[in-house]
Amino acid sequence: VYSGTSASVPWQVVFGASEGGSLLENAKQNVLNGADALPVTSIPNPGYDFIGWSGDVNDTTNPIIIRKVKKSMKITANFALKTYKVIFDTDGTPEAEISGETEQTVNYGKNCSEVSVSVPVGFYFAGWLLNGNLASSENPFEAKNITENRKYTAKFAEIPPGDFVIVFVADPFKGTIQGDGIQIIPAGGSTTKVSASGNSANHFVKWMKNGQDFSNDNPLVINGVNENMTLDAMFEINSYTVKFETDGTEGAKLEGEVEQNVIHGSDCTAVTAVAPEKGYFVKWTQGGKDLSIANPYTAKKITDKKTFVANYAVPPEGKSVVIFFADPAKGAIEGEVLQIVSSGESTTE
Repeated sequence: VYSGTSASVPWQVVFGASEGGSLLENAKQNVLNGADALPVTSIPNPGYDFIGWSGDVNDTTNPIIIRKVKKSMKITANFALKTYKVIFDTDGTPEAEISGETEQTVNYGKNCSEVSVSVPVGFYFAGWLLNGNLASSENPFEAKNITENRKYTAKFAEIPPGDFVIVFVADPFKGTIQGDGIQIIPAGGSTTKVSASGNSANHFVKWMKNGQDFSNDNPLVINGVNENMTLDAMFEINSYTVKFETDGTEGAKLEGEVEQNVIHGSDCTAVTAVAPEKGYFVKWTQGGKDLSIANPYTAKKITDKKTFVANYAVPPEGKSVVIFFADPAKGAIEGEVLQIVSSGESTTE
């Protein structure tokens, strides 16, 4: 590294990232003496926080611009793993007790240690409440994939003589219950109607009781009640059909899997558009809208069924194809985006 002070010779400013994140751009720069470096942005990975820059600069500004550089510098972006507090409590039912660690500090995406509840005589354990909804009927219970602060409350239902308790539970990270989730039913009676709905990533499959299939009905009514029971709504993650097609240009073809079944939020495998002889691949479109000029193309984060179309151009003999493209997520092109131009001619504006 040059160690002089001449304004004509640049200093080297190098940025790095610690575990838990990355840098957006401009990680290595040559900066003239006394000039400002280009801005650098730190990007924390999921589950991490950016906590500051260290090395030749100690700062928490993000993005950061190093002003009036007078020497070569090494600077590191630092990140810290997020942690969350998870609390387990009872609803105040007398003699109900929790065994296990009732207040836990858990790293992002990790599971809690197991807790269990003792059920007082004359009561039925309905499940664990989270944000007012029955989230699990498990006992013992292990709260999983912690990504925020949570408080679970053990909910109990008193059993009147001659009656039964019927509980309906749904994992709140997959779906919800519509209807009365805790019902007190006389012997031989019927529950009111309860239904389960998946969230945007899941769909309802069935009800289970004590780990066994119970019913596929949705909504569900239980007739002739003769025991206490808990019904767990079961969900499955959605999957979607994604198709890749050509625009019909003669001789054009695709390489790769042209019909894919993709789980919600996942990426497709790459597909390559192959242009015909003397033709050109132009772009991918979806629903008639410009999408990408990447080739091969990987469709990412699929959340519904889609059809992607590879578009081609075959110019007449002696002419060339000029394509103007803008990422539709960032901007748009005004004017004719596909132009066929003779040798030596100019495109239109």
